[in-house]
Amino acid sequence: MPDDDRFPRGLPPRWRAVSRCLHRGEQAERASRHVVFALAHLLRQAGGIPDLPRLAEDLYDAARARAEELDLDVAPPILPAPGNGHPLSSCAWQVARALLVTDVEALATGGRNGVARRLSLETLHALALSQGLDRIVPQLVRNGRYSETEALRVVERCLSNPGLGKLAERLLRHPDGVGLVSPATRQRRSTAELLHTPVKRL
Repeated sequence: MPDDDRFPRGLPPRWRAVSRCLHRGEQAERASRHVVFALAHLLRQAGGIPDLPRLAEDLYDAARARAEELDLDVAPPILPAPGNGHPLSSCAWQVARALLVTDVEALATGGRNGVARRLSLETLHALALSQGLDRIVPQLVRNGRYSETEALRVVERCLSNPGLGKLAERLLRHPDGVGLVSPATRQRRSTAELLHTPVKRL
């Protein structure tokens, strides 16, 4: 079978590892580790999300202000858009705007650090969906590997890896992406797996 019958065209190598796992029917938990690796690589290559700390501060302040209003049906406060045009900062800004509309009370009571972690993690989820899973999952459904309902459950499991939470915290410490590494999510492999794993992947 030609390679692009199984893998969406233009899929970056790190995301191809995710696609390969899921097409082989491996557990979503194993694919989710590759999701963490792919996101860490993306953030390093893109220069992180430099506006993330400021966006988190603005989001918390806006949520507090909105929670103090008597009428929550009025338009929410406007979050200033990132001024540098950084694509990943723009993604984080869109996530922040959505959170301010849908979960303002939780944000207002979550504290600055809690809001920063929430925004960082939700942004990673959005990037995973827009940078790879948005192309991988429809292909899995078209190829008959999963039904639409099963595919949604696979996405949920891919995004529930604890490593994503750890990566979100590391991103807050390295918003420019310099020195950002994916958390250790490697699991012990059986002897049979090791015998069939290329040395460069160990």
